[in-house]
Amino acid sequence: MSLRERRKTETRQAIVRAATALFARPQGYAGTTTREIAEAAGIATGTLFNYAPTKRDVAVMVWQDQLSVAVVEGFAAMSEHETPADALVALWTPVFAVYASDLALGRVFLTSVMFAGDVQADLQRFTDRFIADVAVRLAVWSDNPMTAALNAFGAYYLTLTTLLSGRFPNVDHAAVFFRVMVQEQVAGWTAPS
Repeated sequence: MSLRERRKTETRQAIVRAATALFARPQGYAGTTTREIAEAAGIATGTLFNYAPTKRDVAVMVWQDQLSVAVVEGFAAMSEHETPADALVALWTPVFAVYASDLALGRVFLTSVMFAGDVQADLQRFTDRFIADVAVRLAVWSDNPMTAALNAFGAYYLTLTTLLSGRFPNVDHAAVFFRVMVQEQVAGWTAPS
């Protein structure tokens, strides 16, 4: 990695650390300004805008980093289970935990995923890769692993939006809801011969 690339990485990390800390304050995302993020990161506001043109874009950076860690953790946990329902619950529970850690910021991220132009393309690629990775892992349980992965993703999305609406008191309740939906789906899968 060149010196320039290393500095860019360090600046991005400083922005994410600063924003994470500021968003965690009682004022949260809504009460945090881009100026505060830049100051806490030790950079000029103009430099911040080179990395993230809006506060929403900063939130997406924070959330992407947190979700990336949760996905790695979830895939590792998935391999420890012998049934598809257990494996899928293990995969998505860390993701639910990230969202549950800050429901308001999770809502900002989810709406950014759905409605942001440039950000949406990057997140769509991430989601497509994620679903493909899930399909690979489901191939031992399903004749059509891509359909199984897409169905499981649909169950995840329904669980996530219910979690973000505040209808589950905690991640454990979200995981139970998700498990029930996945178990119904798994019942329709045919194991490969």
